Amino acid sequence: MTLLKKLGLGLAAIFVIGVVALGITYQVTGPEGPPADSASAAALAQGPYAVGQRDMTFVDNSRPTAANGDYAGAPGRTLVTALWYPEAEVPGGSPLIIYSHGFMSNRGGGRYLAEALAARGYVVAAADYPLSNGEAPGGPNPADVVNQPGDVSFLIDSVLALEGEDKPFPGTVDSVRIGVAGLSLGGLTSTLAGYHPRWHDERIRAVVSIAGPAAMFTRRFFTTSAAPFLMIGGTEDAIVDFETHAAIIPERA
Repeated sequence: MTLLKKLGLGLAAIFVIGVVALGITYQVTGPEGPPADSASAAALAQGPYAVGQRDMTFVDNSRPTAANGDYAGAPGRTLVTALWYPEAEVPGGSPLIIYSHGFMSNRGGGRYLAEALAARGYVVAAADYPLSNGEAPGGPNPADVVNQPGDVSFLIDSVLALEGEDKPFPGTVDSVRIGVAGLSLGGLTSTLAGYHPRWHDERIRAVVSIAGPAAMFTRRFFTTSAAPFLMIGGTEDAIVDFETHAAIIPERA
């Protein structure tokens, strides 16, 4: 056996040992789960519905995609979209959630949340936004966030319009119960879609921003809609500072 092979095997062994050690450390020092009979444990439990998933493509021909770097733009906005849904009909219809990914992410970024919601009876739609996803033509561009609230409204229209063989889930969507959620730039997108004076969609009844920028929004901004607003932030967030963007929310929303 050559020295390089021996070195490679040695490094592999060290890597495996390190992974095992980290796993043991997490088991010993990691956070404990909530008490089994608590409301938190009930919220974290798997929902009663089996979850289905399908990718679909929706094209909004009423709004263009802007030129971006070496990308010439397009006359429409193409939204490659993932749908998660309960595989059984939900009494009264499924609430609809539009999930918005963060900058340089994609429609699968919130899969963990989408699957949890779908298992509890929700239909969740998440699209690759044309110019802010990680593989955007011309390079990811956060400035296109101004167009993403319009994408959210178009996604709501598109999901509500599904029927026949185009509709992958067996039940219906409750058009009265529609919410939006997103992470980082997607949190900003959700906030704009919920409350912006010109861009907000009146069908949105609840807004969740996970580590989304919010320092620029005044109390007046949140008066355009009665939809409740939930900000989720972390005090160790090095990009979207907790005190600047999250701690101020109870005074404004």
